[in-house]
Amino acid sequence: MSLQFRPDTEAGKVLRTWWEGLEDNKGGRAELRRCYKTSEVLFVPAYHELFFKLRQHGPLNMEWLPAIAGLLAHVKTFAAGKNLAQQMASPKAGGSQPPLSEIRFRRLLQCQSQEELFPELRRALHLLDGAVNIYSLAESVYYWRNERTRQNWAYAYYGALQAQP
Repeated sequence: MSLQFRPDTEAGKVLRTWWEGLEDNKGGRAELRRCYKTSEVLFVPAYHELFFKLRQHGPLNMEWLPAIAGLLAHVKTFAAGKNLAQQMASPKAGGSQPPLSEIRFRRLLQCQSQEELFPELRRALHLLDGAVNIYSLAESVYYWRNERTRQNWAYAYYGALQAQP
């Protein structure tokens, strides 16, 4: 059985608890935020805390988990509701442009490796002011190699663009 990052799963609960714990572990959060490559995340104790807790709930994709930990350190606020791709297309309050342009979004979808995806998503999280659905972020990154994930993102992003007045 594969790991699922949703609010009602054990892995999702571990993820949320770990992310909320970063508020009290400011040093661990800062270390993770200073990582510019996922290989650097492997040297941060806060990552290993997440790794060991998740390992109890199923087999782990150890290639993509460091990216999740490194990116979650940049999330300031949990934004429930929309998935991450929809958030990238939805203008901020009082705005009319999506936080992530179509060009930047297409570049993101073209990423094949975690080393390509990690910096692109770090920039995207910054453009979203760190207000992100953590479950959508984790699920998308964890299953990024699955073509269906990128297809779902494309439908969600362009669907959200079309829904705008």
